[in-house]
Amino acid sequence: MIYTITKKIKIIYHKLSNNWSSDVFSSKILDFQNKSKFIQFLRVELSKIKNSDSFEDQIKKNVLRSIGKYSEDLIHLGFLIFEETSIKLYKTKKYIPSYFSSPYLMIHLPDDKSEEGTMHSDYEYTKDGFVTCWTPLETYNFPALLTLGKLGQIISAFPRTNNLISFFKEKEISKKAIIGEVKFWSECFMHKGNRNSTKTSSFVLVTKLSKEPLQIGSYKISQGKLDKALYQKNIINLTEIDHKEIYQIAFDLVKQVNEINNSKNYFSIISIIEKLKKQYNSNYIKIISFFLSVQAQRLWMRPNYFETLKDLKISNPYRLWIVLDLLSIILGFENTSSIQRLKGKSVKFIPNTLMQYAEKCVDSFEIEKTYLTLWNQFINKRKIH
Repeated sequence: MIYTITKKIKIIYHKLSNNWSSDVFSSKILDFQNKSKFIQFLRVELSKIKNSDSFEDQIKKNVLRSIGKYSEDLIHLGFLIFEETSIKLYKTKKYIPSYFSSPYLMIHLPDDKSEEGTMHSDYEYTKDGFVTCWTPLETYNFPALLTLGKLGQIISAFPRTNNLISFFKEKEISKKAIIGEVKFWSECFMHKGNRNSTKTSSFVLVTKLSKEPLQIGSYKISQGKLDKALYQKNIINLTEIDHKEIYQIAFDLVKQVNEINNSKNYFSIISIIEKLKKQYNSNYIKIISFFLSVQAQRLWMRPNYFETLKDLKISNPYRLWIVLDLLSIILGFENTSSIQRLKGKSVKFIPNTLMQYAEKCVDSFEIEKTYLTLWNQFINKRKIH
């Protein structure tokens, strides 16, 4: 009890004393982006996606995000962001990071309601904290980020104040964001993503800098260098995949799973998974595993929005995101946020046969101890109920 109270007091103090934001412009980051073939590929592909209220276009967006996770270019960009931001971090905060997180793309289609955020911080309890870096890969001609004033930021440090801070006026962090710029903030800083009010897509790389390894996956910098051996197994030669084929695989898979969800015939999922594994190589399976988790997260965040889309009739978005997260885990556990969403759910509607199949698959993976513990907690809770 005393430990719990002490920890809560420490968290409040940490949030009050470590709440800030800043930015830096780097010509090196600008030059790298303009030379990157993968970033150019993204710009071309996103210029073709026009309708954010189409489920098919939502899937294309999330497939591109998933391909980005395995891009060597984006890992190198993450390292460059680490180098350029660390200079200002040391000068202004005396903060010297040693790690940067795996690349994480966010894409904002025109008027994309699924990407409009809620006011939050990136906080998680760590010894030395971390810094979130938000780096545009395309110009944002609208105020992409909103925040709270000083009083709202202070009140947000205290527990159970979410409803209270909703009464505070939101303010723009900036009117626009340009290529070559990095906006960065402490893990306690309150912010939210704004809906894209323009007619063109924008996208951004999010990476975190820290003094210790991050649960989301991170790379250690030693003597100012990034060792390729650290990330070699996490990259895919993007010239060896067909993104249009992956669009179709992803759309057909979600469509099949949605039909199964509507009919509650969950037993047939096993045969679908086995067919995927036989038909496609490990790189395709990795991308699809990550995609399913990303799509599940958007359904989890905006279930009512996805029910309104015309090209895929979803009758139960709550169950659909659960099944997509479970499938993501079965196919490779490529995004650990899936188990973080599932850990508190009993999912009684999933038949024992499918859960036993899932357990067998997970047993064959190499998973960090933290996430294996969460998986076991999820399994044990289901067995108890």
